[in-house]
Amino acid sequence: MIKYLGFALFVLLYSYRAESCPEANTVTIVENSHLTELVKLILVNSYDVKKGLIDLQISEQNIQTKLSEFYPKVDVALSIDNIKKYGTLPGIDSVLLQGQDDIDSSTFTTSLSVNLYSGGYHWNNYKKSLLEKQLTESENQFARFTIAQKAIQLYHNLKVATLNYQKSQLKLRLEQNYLTVQTTSFRAGLINEAELHDQQKSVWDLEQEVAYFDYETKIYEAILLELLDEDVVKFNHQIAVYLKAEDYVKVFADLGVKLEKNIDVLKAESHYQQSKYDIELAKSRYRPKFDLSVNQIYFNLSKNGSFDAFDHMQQDRRQITLSMRWNLFEGFAADSKYKSAVYQSAKLKMELLDTQREIKNQNKEIHLKMSLINKEVNQLQRKQKMLEREFTLLEAENNQGLIEDLAVANQANKLKIIDIELLEKASQIALLKVDEFSLVVKQ
Repeated sequence: MIKYLGFALFVLLYSYRAESCPEANTVTIVENSHLTELVKLILVNSYDVKKGLIDLQISEQNIQTKLSEFYPKVDVALSIDNIKKYGTLPGIDSVLLQGQDDIDSSTFTTSLSVNLYSGGYHWNNYKKSLLEKQLTESENQFARFTIAQKAIQLYHNLKVATLNYQKSQLKLRLEQNYLTVQTTSFRAGLINEAELHDQQKSVWDLEQEVAYFDYETKIYEAILLELLDEDVVKFNHQIAVYLKAEDYVKVFADLGVKLEKNIDVLKAESHYQQSKYDIELAKSRYRPKFDLSVNQIYFNLSKNGSFDAFDHMQQDRRQITLSMRWNLFEGFAADSKYKSAVYQSAKLKMELLDTQREIKNQNKEIHLKMSLINKEVNQLQRKQKMLEREFTLLEAENNQGLIEDLAVANQANKLKIIDIELLEKASQIALLKVDEFSLVVKQ
């Protein structure tokens, strides 16, 4: 009779606990395209993306500046002068003659000049500017990737916090159910007050954990909303979270973000290649320079006066000049600049090799982390199969009236916890694939 009353009380308390237990956060389940749209809006508002576009325009103008050295230069000059001359001359019978000359002159010059050979200086400068533009384009792509990666990281954190919130609620329900059993056992005199207090403390701790993950969810959502700026209204101040396994790398493909090489490797390669051009620029100081210029000069002079013997003069002159400049000695400056460029190139080559080594090590570390997570996933899957078998047996016994509903409910909650943990592991692997994507290791 006592056992029957105890069981009845247990069922009533469990029903009350189940009804009063708070539900999990209301999370909108959407397709993965939502994450892509979210990142798109963040990219539109990004200062770094806008700055990168300006940097690209600057690099394009720098190329045009370097390219202009190969084009001929055309100049036009016009000068107009007016000269007044006063003086006296001895005349007949020793009479002094006074007079004045008023002279007008004009010169019109048209010149065309072209650099025939600069010792490779202009050519290497031009090639170097092309490399700088390529690097700027890659940096722009990587800036878009970095911003998207940050958004995905925050989204991942929000997702994990939401999963942790739901998992902690399931654990809380299990502990509340167990507390109900312990309370019944305490009233029946089967356990002491200390054991009941320990179970109550476990429930209180889990309640704090639920509150913490609820707060953490709101924090990550707020950070994501800040990145959206004025477009935040499009999401109605709520970030929808896709709680199934996702392929974060797919977001980059949807955004058109392509990384042919890791940005650190690409920078090191670009700087090393530029250093080779710097060596050639230094060599150009040893070489002769050739210039060609063609000048067309029209000169006109007219005078109104009494002193000069002519009244009008015109000249039409054409001048073609081929010049060569060869710096034979400048105090060892050219030699020092050349050696400095060679040493700098050797240093940058070492940095490139070191960067490539570091990227490969990072790639190995990521694969090691993935391997460890996969082992944990295998363990969880084995545990899941075991719990599923137990759940099937408990359901059968419950249908036969051999055990109460609570045991089946507890087992179902345990399976839900395993499902959430598997989702967390899948999300961790997806995030590691994003890191792997950024490395772009090519053997």
